[in-house]
Amino acid sequence: MSDRELKQAGMLASKAYWAQSVDGLDIEPFFTALIDKNRLSDFVQMIAGLAPPVKVRFELGHPVIQRARVAKTQYRLKKDVERSKLDVPLTGKAIAVIDYGCPFAHAAYLNSRGRSRVRYAWLQDTGSLLSGATYALPRVRSSTGADRKLFRYGVELLPSLLAKVLTENTSGGRTDENACYEAVGYDLMREATTHGAHVLSIAAGYKNPLNDSKDRASDAKIIFVQLPRAAVADASGGSMNCHVIDALRYIQARTDPSADVVVNMSFGTHAGPHDGTSLLERAIDNIVNLRTPDKFKVVIPAGNSFNAACHAQLTLHQDRSHELNWEVMPDDSTDSFLEIWYGGNDNDADQVEVEVHEPFSDTFLGPVKLNQVASWCGDRQTGGNQCNEPACTIVHTASSVRADGYKNRVVLIALAPTRNDQHDQAEARYGVWKIRLTNKGAKSLVADAWIERDDPILDLGGSCRQSRFVVEHQEDTEQDYPANQSVTKFCTLNSYATAKHVQTVGAAVKPSERAHGLYATVPYRAAGYSSAGPGRDSTNGPAINWVAYSEESDVLPGINAAGTRTRYWVRRDGTSVAAPQVTRALMNEMSVVGPSPIKFVSAKQPVVPPKQPKLQLNRIANQARLVES
Repeated sequence: MSDRELKQAGMLASKAYWAQSVDGLDIEPFFTALIDKNRLSDFVQMIAGLAPPVKVRFELGHPVIQRARVAKTQYRLKKDVERSKLDVPLTGKAIAVIDYGCPFAHAAYLNSRGRSRVRYAWLQDTGSLLSGATYALPRVRSSTGADRKLFRYGVELLPSLLAKVLTENTSGGRTDENACYEAVGYDLMREATTHGAHVLSIAAGYKNPLNDSKDRASDAKIIFVQLPRAAVADASGGSMNCHVIDALRYIQARTDPSADVVVNMSFGTHAGPHDGTSLLERAIDNIVNLRTPDKFKVVIPAGNSFNAACHAQLTLHQDRSHELNWEVMPDDSTDSFLEIWYGGNDNDADQVEVEVHEPFSDTFLGPVKLNQVASWCGDRQTGGNQCNEPACTIVHTASSVRADGYKNRVVLIALAPTRNDQHDQAEARYGVWKIRLTNKGAKSLVADAWIERDDPILDLGGSCRQSRFVVEHQEDTEQDYPANQSVTKFCTLNSYATAKHVQTVGAAVKPSERAHGLYATVPYRAAGYSSAGPGRDSTNGPAINWVAYSEESDVLPGINAAGTRTRYWVRRDGTSVAAPQVTRALMNEMSVVGPSPIKFVSAKQPVVPPKQPKLQLNRIANQARLVES
């Protein structure tokens, strides 16, 4: 596909996705592009007009909105040669963090010369900047010329700019961190802590906050990419994917091919195929292969949904109906989404039908067959008239094909908020929605259903309330829900965890001296929230590659690490604080020649002590290694 064809369809692809070939520039197989909202029909027509065997899968991300900013002064270096020496691709060791909130002036990220080890920072979300920034920050530009834009949204903190800001706000060997952030208008740094600051401290801070020691990661250069607030807050989970792909390509553009790079992405979602065929997972694998897995590693958390009651697995028998009970909360100001994935190696799966029954009503939508879409507007009145926006929509379509020939189908059920302050927009009923699946085919099928994550991500707050499947009450330490119901705690991994080239990290509770004396033979005990495998396609490899401590003990939750200022510390838990520990360990491993310095405890044959829930060990057995803090 050529640049001209893309432009005719109203698309602007980033310079990062064009590769030189014999015939000129060719677009990479996985890429993102900006599309004018008035040209969407042209884009759809171009996709529909492609001749076989060309097939294109695409997802629409969140709209990119550039916030207008009036700068007081325009930043310029005296000599272009000075900038050319500073703003170059990084070599050696580099740790990249894709998150939210970057404290680049923090003492933990300064080198011996007082310069920030944060060499590049791309703020994809310009809403985190003040309108009166001292410096007019450039768009993300390529290193080969100031007139070529690498990406057309967000702003970039270049090494030359960061060095100048720190120099101008350092006196007597002490850096005025507040002044540094005010200089570039980084409004988010007014917070005492951010998710990204905590993760960055564990992954690359000096000293290591877990053992107060210096290691090779303490000297590593840092790249930070801040995701857009609106995309991360999108309850569907789909708006973030294109920004993650851009972030990974940006990291590659800012590092030399010879560099050893470890990327930490401490976030995730629930829904998706969970078999490595999602667009984002395939794009991650493709991007890693551009550098080879030995030189470019991507670390993600396993997820925190083990006890969330957000996954169900059921067998659809021939000519039988099966029901799922989906409890949607009152006062939820965000949309709710449920995805049902099923399929097979032939066309028998094409005979599945789905119905959705509204709470406290005989109203139902369906049956909806494959390649059909249906919606209804509910019963909300606006100005005495029926609201014409859908309160519930069902999309039933074919999706991807796995390497083993398995054809995926997906049912997406989208509900409007149960509390919508916009009175001209739809509002769904809260309560138990019944999902009925009927298999009209000749063979039984296995279907997996995931409720998408709807809780605050990366400190964004909001009044979202997580929906869940209806289950019997039980303690969180139970191995699984009762066997007679389809809801299960297994196959609850982060939706990105089944990519081939990601390092997935589970969370464990660090044993206290008393606990260690009682259970000395136990290598670790999984945290109660840490998600479990397997994925839907077991040929992709182990579901969890590593396990690290995310709780200092049963009575002292979380891990203590840095906030946004040098003297600020905060305690956080979750698999998102386990992942950067592995990021740090992998960086240390890549920085030496010889045997691996990573200490680990094999979990292949764990010994289960008396009165200890069996699941705590077995759900991550045979797939994990423990990184010692």
